[in-house]
Amino acid sequence: MSVPLAIRNESCNNGRRRPWQTAATTLRFRPMPVSKGRKKAKKRPPPPPKKDPVKEKGPSPTWYTATMFSLMGVGLLVILLNYMGLMPGDTNNTWLLLGLGGIAGGFAMTLNFR
Repeated sequence: MSVPLAIRNESCNNGRRRPWQTAATTLRFRPMPVSKGRKKAKKRPPPPPKKDPVKEKGPSPTWYTATMFSLMGVGLLVILLNYMGLMPGDTNNTWLLLGLGGIAGGFAMTLNFR
């Protein structure tokens, strides 16, 4: 058989009460104090919308697009004509390098294409 907690509390220390305890404090239970919650983080404003560089600068001019594809096309044509032997000086590595340079220049222009 268990003894009620209030009586058990009074019976400790050989029945003596502590000086700050009264009969009312030993018989009733105090609720646990409620802890303070964490402070909520302040909401930050959303970041400003990023500007799209294509919309900001606009599309590429027509001449840029035409030059880009022309370089690639002429480079391919020079390589083909060189291997068919239709270029002056018969087949020559100089024509091959010139054609590859044209193709590379056209591909390099695609990096700035909008």
